[in-house]
Amino acid sequence: MQASRAILRLVVALLVLGAVYLGLATFLSRHVPSNTTVDRIAIGGMTPNEATVTLKRVLAARASQPVHLETPSRGVDIEPGTAGIEIDLDATLSDLTGFTVNPVQMWLRLTGGEDRPLRVRVDRAKLTAAVTEAAKAVDSPVVEGSITFTGARAVTVVSVAGQAVNVPETTDAVASTWPGQQVVQAVMTITQPKVPAAEVNRAAKEFATPALSGPVRLVAGRTSVALQPMQYAPVLSLVADGNGALRPEVDGAKLLAVGRAAIPGVERDPVDASVNLVAGTPQVVSARVGSKFDVLTIPTSFLAALT
Repeated sequence: MQASRAILRLVVALLVLGAVYLGLATFLSRHVPSNTTVDRIAIGGMTPNEATVTLKRVLAARASQPVHLETPSRGVDIEPGTAGIEIDLDATLSDLTGFTVNPVQMWLRLTGGEDRPLRVRVDRAKLTAAVTEAAKAVDSPVVEGSITFTGARAVTVVSVAGQAVNVPETTDAVASTWPGQQVVQAVMTITQPKVPAAEVNRAAKEFATPALSGPVRLVAGRTSVALQPMQYAPVLSLVADGNGALRPEVDGAKLLAVGRAAIPGVERDPVDASVNLVAGTPQVVSARVGSKFDVLTIPTSFLAALT
């Protein structure tokens, strides 16, 4: 009889312990492990609903702040709502709870936990469109430097590298770092000009400015004339040589026209000697030497005079 009572007490005790154990398992299945954090926000011991409310409250400001794309020239903002990116709390909390009677797992839920990253839902098409639109504000074409001669002055355009946002890679960067990072460095494609800015500045200093600093004297035989920068500037040019340098050139045809206008009549055709009868008396007309501008050497000589 006593043995039966002992067995009964044991069974009742086991049932009570089992009920307590199952109750604890049920409780733990409905609560987040005690030391769990999400993006360093404590949610341990909360129910999934409580954790969701807490995370929404704490993350509300961050989730609504624009993503700031930073580029070498300026920054531009993207609004998360229109860009198709949002925090996915269901996915973030999805596997933190669940029923188990495994004592090891139950113990870990009572004492353990980890810092979990936020999961993000991304509408790739919308995010790509948003980055593409933002890129329009920062993309700039390459500017090829040049020096042109207008009137009596040299007009300098300094080279500037072109830049364009690499949309696919920047989209990946935003999707992988938001909302942990509100500032995202845009991935850029840089296009360098054919002639560096330093070379344009060198050519301006060493050639263009000195070339127009004063008149150049054009000598044709015994005749000479001072050509003013206003007259000869149109014959000058600086041309890229394909190796990143600017080389001066002279337009021979234009220079010839300038010379002929400055010293009219200096060019003449040769005349052979001849004999004419004047009042029945022969008279010798001397030969006359012709003269022409040398179209081959004048441009080279003129360029040398400028430098």
